[in-house]
Amino acid sequence: MESKEPGGEEQGTGGIGETQTSLGSVTKFFEDTPDPVFDNPNYYKIALGGEKESAGQLHAILSKFLTSTDIKEKNQARLQVTAAYWGVVRSIALKMASPDIPKPKRFLLRFGIVSPSLLTAEQKRLFATIIQENAAGEPVFYLDEWLAAVASGELERSDAGDGRPQKPSGPDGNGVRIQRLAVEKEKYLMAIQTGEGLLRANEARRSSAEAELRGLVDILCAHEDHPALRGHTLPLSEAQKQVAAEIAAKVRQLLQDDRETGGRLRELQGATESYEALKIKMAALAGKNVVDDEDIVTEVTTVSQMAMITAGRQGNHFPVLSREFFKGPPENVGTRENVLAHLAWLESVDPGAFCRSQKSGVMRIVPYVLLLPTYGDTGLCWEPFSVYNRASSRGRIVVPMYPKNLREAVIAAVGDLRWQVAKENAGRYWMEEGLTGEFYCLLSGQKIKGNVKDAFVEHYTMWLTKESEGVPRMDKDMRSLFWRYIPFTEQVKERLKTRSAAYNGLFQRDKNRGL
Repeated sequence: MESKEPGGEEQGTGGIGETQTSLGSVTKFFEDTPDPVFDNPNYYKIALGGEKESAGQLHAILSKFLTSTDIKEKNQARLQVTAAYWGVVRSIALKMASPDIPKPKRFLLRFGIVSPSLLTAEQKRLFATIIQENAAGEPVFYLDEWLAAVASGELERSDAGDGRPQKPSGPDGNGVRIQRLAVEKEKYLMAIQTGEGLLRANEARRSSAEAELRGLVDILCAHEDHPALRGHTLPLSEAQKQVAAEIAAKVRQLLQDDRETGGRLRELQGATESYEALKIKMAALAGKNVVDDEDIVTEVTTVSQMAMITAGRQGNHFPVLSREFFKGPPENVGTRENVLAHLAWLESVDPGAFCRSQKSGVMRIVPYVLLLPTYGDTGLCWEPFSVYNRASSRGRIVVPMYPKNLREAVIAAVGDLRWQVAKENAGRYWMEEGLTGEFYCLLSGQKIKGNVKDAFVEHYTMWLTKESEGVPRMDKDMRSLFWRYIPFTEQVKERLKTRSAAYNGLFQRDKNRGL
């Protein structure tokens, strides 16, 4: 399988996670050797085995759909497959905390592959060479990984903001213990994220101060030759003496900042060590559901709603992967690596995509990304951040794995995230202030009807795919709004200023504002 990067753009060189400034580049997209999972003649039996009534229903309805020659009966069976499929997902999800789940069951959840016989030989090879482990370490989950994380207490239920607390499972207290550890781990993760942001701000100030200091020292150490005594230089001038006093003040400030930086480094190290220790403790207790079965079933119901939204009302809601519906080339399949490559490209154009303003500065927080095996065409944001931790918690975005255009599906998810974060920050004034307020006013002035958020996502897609390439698609006022609130990187701005007067005018306005 050719390891081709979507779009072929050069990726950033940053590392992983919210402690870095950008997503790392993806260098390998598929395995060289296919996994033999589809060679197993019992794949179908293993995938549905042990799921009792739900498996029986799916088998009967799927068989009817595949064998029926009556169009009306076939369409009716197709609609029934969806409900039966999610019944099987619910049944498997209740066991997902166990590390011993057979691979066919995982592939059913991860890719929607109920039976390999529904795929062509080429398609089977494609899915057999998808990288299974999360080598990048970014918070991007396939559905089986997501449900396992919810069942084991590592991830909060997706509708946990409804006020109903998650319930621990079992009478042995193990679930209670792991949930307490999970809460504590989240606390240390927040401390790490905050500490990283503060340290980056300190280090940026230090670099700036040191650069100024070097310039002042150069001035202090520059001595003119004595006009009368050859081989000797003049003493410090009055201006140089003032520079010496300025240097002393800057050194004192530098030492004060250094003490602060040292303290924050110690705090960050302590939080990191505690976080890693808690991960080890939780791993030792893993292998069992630590939340109540009701919460796991609720999560599957929520995920099925996400799947419906990605497809839309008129879209293809058939949940089983089949040659009849799957047409995508390898680079357009929503694998973890392909989605990460598109996210890295997006962040190279919109550097503020995952940034959130705090009192201590700007923090970069990569959202949780759930990859859903649906034929949907649009990504979405399910939650901009946790209602219990608006400052530093991750949002949740959903990306369909089999869209017509994967890049646009990823852009839609991030655009939805951007809109919801901005709207939540504006509160009740969202129609009057900031990005959402100005966008709403412009939209109202243009008398465009429909959902405001959908219109924003559409414009955001246009901004990244057309305007960033110097292809004007927005009117003057809308372009100015996006230029201010969703600025491109300096490299993109430099390139655009030569494309047309519209971009050059915005570039010059930025330059004048900085004077």
